[in-house]
Amino acid sequence: MAKLSRRITIMTLVMAIFAILLAQLVISTSESPRRMQVGIASGCINPASPFCAATL
Repeated sequence: MAKLSRRITIMTLVMAIFAILLAQLVISTSESPRRMQVGIASGCINPASPFCAATL
């Protein structure tokens, strides 16, 4: 019984790691990297642009 529980634990951990990596892959491909980079790297030059977020 100890062997079975150890194998199930290992398989569960492997599946959890796979699920986390798959979720990161989906998130990284769903958003445009260029849009994220522009928003982080530079400030709002044109406040009328649709990608400009006001900061407090």
